[in-house]
Amino acid sequence: MLPGGGPTDSAGCRFFLNERMNRISYSRLTERRKRVAIKNKYIFLLKLALPALFFIVLGYEAKGMLSKLDWDASAGLARSLSFLDLLYIFALGIAALSPMYFYDVVLLQMFSVHIPKTKLFFYSLSANAYSNIVGLGGIAGATLRTYFYKKYLPKDSPLVLTAAKLSFFFLTGLSLFAIAVLTNSAGPLDGWESVPLWAIALYNPLFLALYWHRKPFWDIPGNRKGFVSELVAISIFEWLFIVLCIWGISHTIGVNISFFQLFPIVIIALCTGIISMIPGGAGSFDLIFLLMMQREGVAGEAAMLILFLYRLSYYLFPVLLGTPFIVKKILGK
Repeated sequence: MLPGGGPTDSAGCRFFLNERMNRISYSRLTERRKRVAIKNKYIFLLKLALPALFFIVLGYEAKGMLSKLDWDASAGLARSLSFLDLLYIFALGIAALSPMYFYDVVLLQMFSVHIPKTKLFFYSLSANAYSNIVGLGGIAGATLRTYFYKKYLPKDSPLVLTAAKLSFFFLTGLSLFAIAVLTNSAGPLDGWESVPLWAIALYNPLFLALYWHRKPFWDIPGNRKGFVSELVAISIFEWLFIVLCIWGISHTIGVNISFFQLFPIVIIALCTGIISMIPGGAGSFDLIFLLMMQREGVAGEAAMLILFLYRLSYYLFPVLLGTPFIVKKILGK
């Protein structure tokens, strides 16, 4: 080392500064990871707490209601249905699920992928059926889509990320219907009716703010003019077809409720099911639907049968239809 200092001193100083900067960066990274971990922990607890709270309230409310129902009357109504009636109800369930097929069409168009329509129908049916019944933020559907479509795409294709971005559009149609119910209600809504409606009605303004504020986030492969309106239109038909499915089931079992009477009931029940974060809105949707149908003069036994047939045709039957296709796909590979 030279008496007046020299290259060795300079190198040592740089090494010391670099080491100090690395320690500071590592410390900041560790702190950031801790904050993210704490944030994720609270989000996880919230996701557990909300459904648990709904289950407690639902259990308390449903206990008295269910004890008053004449289950024999519901069974009698079910036995009166013919084989053709059941086929029609199952067809309604598949028809109600069919708009979701077009989400897959748009997704694959973005990657310029062509899959035969029949095969794509079963891919979409299986993914959407399991996504509906399992929930978990669409993880089941995303997993199946990745498995189905990966062989048609290059390995580095952002399929999962793109599908996740498109999922932001799923609630846009329901949000529009919630706004329609709020602005066209014949009378004042009860608090327990308006809260879920407002929660979902606010989704579109918040989503639009996110969309315009974070434009680079929506830099999706194959993005083209008009894809936003296509996705919103698909969402509108998705939720509308659910209402039509329940309306068709109602008339099949002899409940002659008008479409405009049923529409706000189903929309309020759907909004409640969404904010409960319970897969398929199980319990929350059902209780609100039963309460409001009885308020419209529909017997609880008939409303309960409508719910059962809706769950059977829209949730269970598509899963049973899609499962053999998935098994064949896995075994065939």
